[in-house]
Amino acid sequence: MQVETLVGAVTNESSGLAVFFYLLAFLLVLLLTYFATKLIAKNYGFSSKGNIKVIERVVLGSDRTLLLYEMDTVYYLMYIHKNGAVLIDKRSDLNLIKGNLANQKLDFSEIMSKITKNEKGRTNHEDQE
Repeated sequence: MQVETLVGAVTNESSGLAVFFYLLAFLLVLLLTYFATKLIAKNYGFSSKGNIKVIERVVLGSDRTLLLYEMDTVYYLMYIHKNGAVLIDKRSDLNLIKGNLANQKLDFSEIMSKITKNEKGRTNHEDQE
């Protein structure tokens, strides 16, 4: 009777130890996943360390992206798809609205007057560049 009790105690201890190691391994996998995700986001995310600064990226589908970037004070708007990339527009006089627009109260007439004022100041030669 005593031998069976000892065997049961050893089995219970080893199963408790096994659960502890499984839990520890699970936490280790979670930790490694977190750091791998941070590393991938750092390497493939928005970067402004070099000469090209990505201003905004809009994903239009699984293989289509609209990309606005700045290089040497010139802004480029590109459409990137699975077969290549297309330059849509190149501007040196782009006025970007900074900050979160959702929290700001914007008057449509003020925005429209700023846009039309900027468009009137441009010449036909500048439009063709």
